[in-house]
Amino acid sequence: MILSLFAKRMTLGTIVPVAARIAHPAKFSIITRRTLFATTQFNVSQETGEENTRKTVEKRAIKGERAAPVKRGRPPSEHQKKKPKQEQQRVRIPKNLKPPKRAPGPYLLFYTSFLKSQPRASSLEEIHELTRRAGETWRGYSMAEKQPFYDENEARKAQAKEQREEFCRNTSQTDLKQLNAIRKVQGKPKFHAKKKASNPVSAYLLFSNEFRNSPDGQALINETSPEKSYVVRGVLAAANRWSSMSPEEKAPYFEKFRKAKEEREAEHADT
Repeated sequence: MILSLFAKRMTLGTIVPVAARIAHPAKFSIITRRTLFATTQFNVSQETGEENTRKTVEKRAIKGERAAPVKRGRPPSEHQKKKPKQEQQRVRIPKNLKPPKRAPGPYLLFYTSFLKSQPRASSLEEIHELTRRAGETWRGYSMAEKQPFYDENEARKAQAKEQREEFCRNTSQTDLKQLNAIRKVQGKPKFHAKKKASNPVSAYLLFSNEFRNSPDGQALINETSPEKSYVVRGVLAAANRWSSMSPEEKAPYFEKFRKAKEEREAEHADT
């Protein structure tokens, strides 16, 4: 009996696949010898797969999207997530807390007067042209022509110093803290009621400033490396003259530096 059942299974396992292939040529069946159960599977044609791929590519091209890569691992925690930057609030300083402005420099004073004498610019190109012409005019001035602007600058500096001292005397610590809090929101540096004493100017810088403002220095600057800018020519001319000076010629500048240093140390000791 066992042999007869085995023969029937072998016969069915051979005949059924053949009959299935004859009836359905496009599909095949898998028959297990244990259960004699036929599972039909369908083959996807190559043309159908290519059509589906083409449609997918067209959809992505239309949407302009790209499949995002799958990120593995744990999701980011709350403190790791990027938070949007908060826009700085526009805070204005009250008029009673506004510190006095610094005095404009000599060139800025000249530039302001130069613009008043020229027709008003209506475009950015005209502004650039006026700025270029102002620079050329300033460089062509002699020291005598520049001296009025230097004198006005010194007067403005003395006036600004008095205004600052008066502002510091009349401003309380509470108002000063409020002012610095607003300036911090605006991204500006902290305002100090007591201005720190700056380091004294070195002997070479004292000579360089005096040399650039002298007629002899102006003539030497114009002769030195004409292809380079005015600032570079001034530095080169001052350095060449300083290196050629004797120790006796340099002594007055070192004496000025020594006195300025002693005064600064005395002020620092008093505070």
